[in-house]
Amino acid sequence: MKNTEKLRILPALAMAAALVLAGVPAAPALAADAPAPAHPNGPGGILRCLRVVDLTDQQKADIKAILEGEKDTLKGLHEAIVADRDAIKALFDSENPDPCQVGTAVLKLHADRGSVRAEIAKIRSNVEALLTPEQKAKLAGCLAILHGDAPADPSTGG
Repeated sequence: MKNTEKLRILPALAMAAALVLAGVPAAPALAADAPAPAHPNGPGGILRCLRVVDLTDQQKADIKAILEGEKDTLKGLHEAIVADRDAIKALFDSENPDPCQVGTAVLKLHADRGSVRAEIAKIRSNVEALLTPEQKAKLAGCLAILHGDAPADPSTGG
C-alpha cells in the first residue's frame, strides 16, 4: 500500500469510529442491519464481530456507555490526524519543501496514529472485560477470520 493511500485510510477509520461513537446512527455497532468497516484492528472490525457473540441487553448498554465515554477522545485524535495530514499535504504542495519539516510532520502523524491504535486497544480491552469466556473466544475467532488468520469455517478447515 502506498503511503498516500495510508494517509487517506487512517482518517477514514478515525471518522468511522467517531461516527460510531457519536451514535450516527444510534448504536450501529449493536444493530444487526448497520454496516461497519471490517478492518480487524479498528473499531469497525471489533464492532462487526460483537454482533456474533450474543450480547445481553446489559452488555450492549455497557458497551454503548464505553463507546460514549471515548467519543471525545477519538474525536480529538481524528482531528489531530486530519491536521497532520493537512500539514503534510501543505508541505508537499509548497514550492520547496523543507525535508526537516516534512520529516517532523510525518513523525507527528506516526505518533498520532500510535495514539489511535492505543485508544482502540484500550476500548477493546474494556469491551472484552464485559464478555464471558465463550463470548471472548467467539470475538477472537471472528477477528481472526477478518484478519485472515483463521479459516472461514473451522469445522471444515477452510
